[in-house]
Amino acid sequence: MSVNQGISSQGSPAAIPNEIRGWNWGACLLTWIWAIVYAPPKWIIIAFLPQVLPIPLYIGLMAATAIFGAGVLAAFYLLSGVLSVGGQMAINVVFGKKGSGWAWRSKKWESVEHFKRTQRTWKIWGIVAAGVGLALFTFIIVAMLMSGSWL
Repeated sequence: MSVNQGISSQGSPAAIPNEIRGWNWGACLLTWIWAIVYAPPKWIIIAFLPQVLPIPLYIGLMAATAIFGAGVLAAFYLLSGVLSVGGQMAINVVFGKKGSGWAWRSKKWESVEHFKRTQRTWKIWGIVAAGVGLALFTFIIVAMLMSGSWL
């Protein structure tokens, strides 16, 4: 079967059908999990960077707090948070934009419809995970505000 009939081949030369081009919500919302299954190897590593890169900052926090005091601690936490969240958002955009092409080239698909069904399942689980995360975040913020234990 040819690529026009919906069968992809492994590797970069596989043509991407027009029907699957576009934003991939599963890749965007479940970035590192999705990457393990579909992304090229270097992008699997890149997907984990926002979780790993702040570690040296946290080690520096301990040393800086001992030398400069607790005031520096808040600044370093803010900096590490901004870098981590900003980096993750940038990676999510890249995965959302390139995800369908990577997934199409990563394995053989029975058809374009099979590919769409599979990526739709990833999208649904991504929306569920994002919803649960947002609900937990909201619950924690509300609980902290109500208990008066806000920073």
